[in-house]
Amino acid sequence: MNLLGIFVTSNKLFLRFFLKKENSTETQNYNFEFPYYPSINNPKDIEMVVRSYIKKLNLTISDFKIFPMSTIYSFEVFGVKNKFLSNCLRNFDDFLYIYFDNFVFYSTESVSGMSFGLSKRSDNFVSNRSHFSAQNFLGDLEETLFLSKSIDFVYRPSKTKVVLAGDYFSNSKVQYELKLNLVLELIEKGFYEIYLDEEVLFPNYLNLIQEDTLTKTHEIKCPGFFKFFYLLSSEKDMDVFFKRSGQKLLPLEVKKNEVSFLHSTYEKNPSIQLIYKGSEIGKGQLDIESEFKGVLIDKRSYKFKKDFLALESLRKVIDSIQKNYDYSSL
Repeated sequence: MNLLGIFVTSNKLFLRFFLKKENSTETQNYNFEFPYYPSINNPKDIEMVVRSYIKKLNLTISDFKIFPMSTIYSFEVFGVKNKFLSNCLRNFDDFLYIYFDNFVFYSTESVSGMSFGLSKRSDNFVSNRSHFSAQNFLGDLEETLFLSKSIDFVYRPSKTKVVLAGDYFSNSKVQYELKLNLVLELIEKGFYEIYLDEEVLFPNYLNLIQEDTLTKTHEIKCPGFFKFFYLLSSEKDMDVFFKRSGQKLLPLEVKKNEVSFLHSTYEKNPSIQLIYKGSEIGKGQLDIESEFKGVLIDKRSYKFKKDFLALESLRKVIDSIQKNYDYSSL
């Protein structure tokens, strides 16, 4: 049996094919992503797109079992009703997964709509995004400010591992500095390992593994995520320093309402450990993985971030990155 996961968002269509190898639980995986134009507003249009790509695989729709999922649509696709991502996330507990697109904000710990309509300009922005939904977030300053103003709450996740996906985080045209800044608008108080689901593979995976019969007949593995950065966020004092080969290096001093970003130039870190302790970040130590882009310490308060409505926040983050602190040379 071949499987097809179909994930429909407000402006994208994600297809994930699992082609069964004969007499084996192994599968071949194919992933496709399509802009979701306003004209594609019913299941028949989506089915036409899906059929055209199945044809390229020299297969037909009858060769597949279909598993559709959506962030906002409830219609049927190939006679199968969409599941909602929000419902499936409630049944997942391994890490905090956040999906953030034009109109919804879902995670494994909370489900809510975004708080739009803060101003006339914001209303126009949302209206245009609806009518031209195939256009990507480009990550310019105006969009960054809008997104930050639209977020009226912050998370304090119960899990250390946090994975983010959606228009902004999965768009390769958006600079990592802007993605990093948006993460800081969403998450505070704690120590976290931040990952990105850059290809938005997890929703289709999550949908498929909830079918018990599939896990017995197919090898469906959780997708790998892009290792983004380590985050230490606290308004209160904290002790943070690195160790190399057991030797303590200089402690890191970050002033109130400031941020500091540190990276490594080593492809493989020579036994560098991060040691941290604080009432809001807990206590621990870990070997720093060089695949992560760096370590960011954020000592700004929620009130400080919102008083400046992201502009000052973004400036501080970018200034810190431009200082180009290399912890591997401490």
